[in-house]
Amino acid sequence: MALLCAAAAFSGCDQGASLAPKAVIPPALKVRFYPPEGWTFARLDMAGAPSLRYGVASPPVQPRGQAVIVADAGEPAEVWFETVRDLNARRYTVWVLELAGQGGSERYRLAGRRPHLEDAGLDPRAVRRLVTAVVRPRPLEPVLLIGHGLGARMALLAAAGTPALPARLALVRPLSAAERCFDPAEVATGERLKAAHLDWWPSGQRPAPARHDISLDPERARLAALWLDNSPALANDGPTFGWIRALHSTAVRARSAQFAGPMLETSMAVHLAPDAARQAWLD
Repeated sequence: MALLCAAAAFSGCDQGASLAPKAVIPPALKVRFYPPEGWTFARLDMAGAPSLRYGVASPPVQPRGQAVIVADAGEPAEVWFETVRDLNARRYTVWVLELAGQGGSERYRLAGRRPHLEDAGLDPRAVRRLVTAVVRPRPLEPVLLIGHGLGARMALLAAAGTPALPARLALVRPLSAAERCFDPAEVATGERLKAAHLDWWPSGQRPAPARHDISLDPERARLAALWLDNSPALANDGPTFGWIRALHSTAVRARSAQFAGPMLETSMAVHLAPDAARQAWLD
């Protein structure tokens, strides 16, 4: 069984973009991690940049609200299928947005499979655009904006930069695993030595796989690896200097970001946690 990504036409990107191929359900994947009923992928077009992939599923009854999830770097939307199903059961329409150049989102053609960003503000703008132009919540309809890892940072910047954004904010382990692999001092040294930001990270280093986290459910913790191993086109090589530069630029901005609405922060990747912790968070 294949998950087909709706491929919208790309326009306005000087470096060009390549569409990510479809993802195939891993043979070892348990049924509870399969796509929820009615799940659909689509693309969010952004001016001057490759499009981002998002997916959506609605409950079979009138929804009580909208939940918008911003996935972490290196985390395809497929990892969230079980949580999407659980939120659907709680009568939420659920949207999952992948960051620029991650998962099934388009890449800059010249960067190949390496994450690259020309504009550090692209992801926060994409979150705002998804909520305001695609989700378009009804007046007074609850909107829960959930971000994981680097996605949590982008969700925070999106919400803080739009006072009128009608959302409650949930930050899930708001530190990207990829960020822990790079020393900002080495980034500065590398940028002084390399003028072209499409060059490899020094020594061709790639982000290391996340270490085993005893706070996670073993089966859920393997989800990203299952999907990426079975659909290598969703995976990335080492990032470009442009991506690293943008990553640290957003870190500086996030330190001073202020969100006036309700906000919940947890240090655990709750969508991958054991049942007890996960259910408590969902409820």
